[in-house]
Amino acid sequence: MGNTSRRRAQPNSSAVDMLRSFAERIVRLREEIKVFQADIKDIRNEAGAQGYDKKALMLVVARMMEDNSDRVTREETAALADVYLASLGMLDGTPLGDAARRRFDPIDDPLDSAEESEENADRSDGNSDVTSDEEPSPPSGAMSEETIAAAREEGSTAAEAGERVFANPYVAGDPRRAAWDEGWCVRKGSDGMEIPDAFRRKKRPAADDAGDGASA
Repeated sequence: MGNTSRRRAQPNSSAVDMLRSFAERIVRLREEIKVFQADIKDIRNEAGAQGYDKKALMLVVARMMEDNSDRVTREETAALADVYLASLGMLDGTPLGDAARRRFDPIDDPLDSAEESEENADRSDGNSDVTSDEEPSPPSGAMSEETIAAAREEGSTAAEAGERVFANPYVAGDPRRAAWDEGWCVRKGSDGMEIPDAFRRKKRPAADDAGDGASA
C-alpha cells in the first residue's frame, strides 16, 4: 500500500507525444535558422570582399523585405527623428525632409499644395532675371558661424510671426536652409508645456474600426 500511495498519475501518452513533437519541430527549425544565418553571413562577406558596404547592403535588403505598413512606419519614424533633431539644433547641415515639414505644417488644401509646388519650382529654376535679397549660396566651407546663426534666428522669428515651415527662403544645398529649419522648429517646440502634435506619433485606427462593424 505504501508504494501504491506514492504513485503519481501518468500524463496521457498522446499529450506527451504531441508536446515532444512541438518541441522537436521548433528545435529543427532553429537549427535550420542557424544554417541560414551562416549562409547570409557568407554572402555578406562575399559582398564585402568585392568592395560593397555590408551594412548598406543589409539596409537595402531590409527595404526590399518591408511591406507597405513597414514602409509607413519607417517613414513616420524618420520624420519624427528629423523633427526631434531640428528642435534640438542637431540637423547637422541637413534640412528637414518634406515628411517632417508636413508633421509641423500639414497641407490639406489642394490649391495651397499646388501654390507651394509652384513656389518651390520658382526657387529652384535658377532664373537669373529674378531679383531678390538672397545672396547666392556660398560654398559650405566659406559659410561663417555668424551667417548660420543669423539664418537660425530668421527661422525662429518666422515661427514666432506665424509663418509656415515651408516659408524657408533658402534653396536646397544651402547650409542656411537647415539652420533656418532648426530655428523654426526650436521656436515651435518650446512654446507652452504641452508636447506639440508634431512630436507625437500619429494614432492609427484600431483593427476593430477598420472592419465593417458587423460584430454584435
